[in-house]
Amino acid sequence: MIIAVLPLCAQNFDEVRKQINTIKKNSKYIYADETRPTEQDAHDAAESALYDRINEWAATQKKLNNSPNLVINNKKEIWAELRMPRGNQFRSFVYVKKSDIKGADNASVIENTSAQPLQSTVEEVHALEVPTTVKELSSISSYADFANKLQAMKAAGKVSFYGRYASLENPDIYYLAIYDRQGTMRAYLTPAPNRKNIASGKTDDVTNYSGCGAIGFLVTDK
Repeated sequence: MIIAVLPLCAQNFDEVRKQINTIKKNSKYIYADETRPTEQDAHDAAESALYDRINEWAATQKKLNNSPNLVINNKKEIWAELRMPRGNQFRSFVYVKKSDIKGADNASVIENTSAQPLQSTVEEVHALEVPTTVKELSSISSYADFANKLQAMKAAGKVSFYGRYASLENPDIYYLAIYDRQGTMRAYLTPAPNRKNIASGKTDDVTNYSGCGAIGFLVTDK
């Protein structure tokens, strides 16, 4: 990935705002716009949201939705300090051209040997009791397939609510689906406290998956 950081000191804020608004109006781009108390929080929230939206968009593209990995070229980031009534806030606007998102079926990908592969089925590993809906979702290894199934289950009334981890008011009550930047599902976790990895049955937590995104969801079956 090629990351260009454009600090506010290098540009007039009006110009930055104009640039952001222009990108938002252009359907050629996918973007995320987040404001947080610190630069790092703004950066992390924006990047997480961007990858969510890239994966959601890729799931609708015939050429991409079967690709196990995605290559993202020329991702750019605009940083801006916003002066708010409650003090200084930091804004991170991250965007990428849709045409710069490619399937990586034929690309040379370096395997992350430290990453634990997701088990293909829950029953093969342990006897952790979870609802049927959760079992179905946790058997999925591709974000695109997961997103499609989650939407279908929401429409069927099997899932009552879902949302990005950062947007959840009380994340502890949700099952979590964790995925990486390549669109691979890394883990499914039970609600807190004492979250467990549904595939391994062992204690696990979202903090163990740095750089990954997470979707929280509630199911109607018990």
